[in-house]
This record gives sequence, C-alpha cells and structure tokens, in this order.
Amino acid sequence: MKAVLYALRSFGREMRSGEVIVLLAAVALAVAALTAVGFLTDRIGRAVARQANEVLAADLRLRSPDVIPAEWHELAADHGLRSAETQTFPSVVFAGEQSSLATIKGVSDGYPLRGAVRIADRLFGEQRVAEGIPPPGRIWADGALMARLNVSVGDDISVGESDLQIAAVLTYRPDQSIGFASLAPSLVINDDDLAATGLITEGSRVRYALLVAGEESAVDDFYEAIEPILPDSVRSRNREEGSDRANNAADRAQRFLSLTAVISLLLSAVAIAMSARRFAHKRMDTVALMKSLGASQRFVVTAASVQLFILGVLG
Repeated sequence: MKAVLYALRSFGREMRSGEVIVLLAAVALAVAALTAVGFLTDRIGRAVARQANEVLAADLRLRSPDVIPAEWHELAADHGLRSAETQTFPSVVFAGEQSSLATIKGVSDGYPLRGAVRIADRLFGEQRVAEGIPPPGRIWADGALMARLNVSVGDDISVGESDLQIAAVLTYRPDQSIGFASLAPSLVINDDDLAATGLITEGSRVRYALLVAGEESAVDDFYEAIEPILPDSVRSRNREEGSDRANNAADRAQRFLSLTAVISLLLSAVAIAMSARRFAHKRMDTVALMKSLGASQRFVVTAASVQLFILGVLG
C-alpha cells in the first residue's frame, strides 16, 4: 500500500513537471491519427457503396436479352425487396424534318430504386429531383437530343409510331452509361407507352433489366434463390461491381490516408521514445536514491508498475 501511495504522489509531481504531459500527448496523437484514418476510410467506403448503388439505380441488376418473367418480380417481393424494370434500346426519333439517334429507356413505376433522376423545366434551367416517372404520353428528353432536334419542352417527338410530348429536360439519371454507349442521348419513356411505338418487335436489340433494392441480407438471399434458374444470357451486377472507377479512387484515397497515418505514427513514436527516455533517465536517479535509503526491490517495482499502469490508462 505504501508503494502505491508513493507512486501516486510521485506521479502527481511528474505531471506538474510537464514531462509526463509530453509523453501522454505523443501517445494521444498516435491514437488519434489511427482513429481518424479508420473513421475517414469507413466514411469513404460508405460513400463509394452509395455511389455504386446509384450507378446501377439499384442494389442488384439482372440484365437479359429476353423479357423479364413476372415470377422474378414476385420472388423479389417474397424477399421483401422493391423491384422495377427497364427496357433500353437505340432508335431514331423525329421532330418534323429533324432526326437523331437516341437511347430509348422505358421505365416502370419505382424507377430508380437508388439515386434520383434530375430534370429541368427548360434547357439550361434549374435542376430538380423528378418525382416518379413520366406519365403516359409524356417523355423526358436529354438536352443534347432536344438541341439536335431543335425542340423545346412542350413540343412533340415522334418515337416509332407514337407522338409523345416532351414534359421535361432530362439532366441526369443514375444508371447513365459513360463512354461510347453514351454518345446517343437518352430519352426516358413510361413503359406503358412502349407497345404503341411499335419499336419492340422480334429481333429488336432491347436490353431488359430487373432492378431490386432492399436490405443487403435480403438482396443476397434473393440472388441465392434466383441464381439457379437464371439463363446463361442473364448478366448480374451488384453494388460491389457497380463502379470500378469509384472503387479505384477509394483505394487510392485509403492508401494515401494510411500513409498519412504511418507518418503521424512514426513522428509520434519518436516523440514517445524521446519523452520515455527522458522520463526513464530521470527515474534512474530516483530509484538509486530510494535504494540508498533502504527501499526494497519489491517496493521499487510496485511503485514503477503503478506509474506505468496510470500512464497506460491515461494514454
């Protein structure tokens, strides 16, 4: 007990001297650096996951050259998942004497399941988040397509055998392709209007997609249930595969943050070593004085152990 009381009084004096403060500050800096890097890495990972979901407009996408069976939607509902469907194909659209190649995207209610479509009321107008999908007889047209056709919001565009009115300017959709596939501007249409256009016939180059979203475990269970019955022509894509570019950027950021943490840790280690050396050197004289006054080895070891324990707790 005397050794413990001595250790506490001695530690209080060391605290007032400032040397222990420097040692504790170095330890705290090292811990804070590692904690901050871990926190930032986790935040970046979550942000990448959200972006990957937006790239797909869902948590899982099943793309097929054939019509999506209704049973797949029912299976998704049985697992407590939301589902939507898209039909994408290229086609030439007309406005008077003007024509342009466009990427027609028919969407069902609920699209997109992740992310948001942004539209504007006029070309170069203020963007806003779209509510729902275009109503029957209406379309959302990309600004580039409208410029090529020389049309404005409220004008009609001939899509196959149907004349559809432009309800808004499409400024962004979550699953918009990047690269060569995006050369043809997009046109979003209600899937109820697709049959009337007459564009989807046998041999048409249509890409059908089932989108599902929900709890991660439910999505995994759904995929395990549906995978055995998927035809070879179906391609699946989930959130982990959603954005290679985003994942690469996150990996680079994580490596940079890890390097920063290592540098901070090295600097902290140097500070800890210098402070610990000075602290130990000073304690050598104290221990020698205690031994000369008759202190036992057990007393000295107990006092030093208590002080080290306090340093560990505070650090």
